[in-house]
Amino acid sequence: MLNTIEDSIARESEILRYNILKYSKKNVYFFRSANHTTDVSVKMIDYYPFSKKDSNYMSSLLTHHCQEIAETTNSTCTKIKSGYSGNHKTKAFMAKFKIDSETEPSSCSTIYAVSSNSKSFIITFRSLLNRDYNKFIQKTIIN
Repeated sequence: MLNTIEDSIARESEILRYNILKYSKKNVYFFRSANHTTDVSVKMIDYYPFSKKDSNYMSSLLTHHCQEIAETTNSTCTKIKSGYSGNHKTKAFMAKFKIDSETEPSSCSTIYAVSSNSKSFIITFRSLLNRDYNKFIQKTIIN
């Protein structure tokens, strides 16, 4: 799957991202839509019941990281939105970025961090389409 990426810088960036996830603690799962317009990665992490203040920090870190990657790949990264939702049982953070490149089609990256039932995960949707995944995340139950 990674070898099909034509742009060598983008391919190396994806291989690095894959290896970081693959060799880190906990399980990671990768999915791709049948029409190849959306990639999904799900990374289980140690339980972390983050707060709204933590979500502001996560937003800043992700924005900085996205802009760093954009600089190395001759692209631009623009934060579309980010937000936090939480109650006593479930905490959710979301950040959405638009990535524009001169050599590749524009894409969106939507990242969710969810903590519920003493478990946490991060799910990333990378798509050529700007979709709203909030309803999907709201239906996700961590057992």
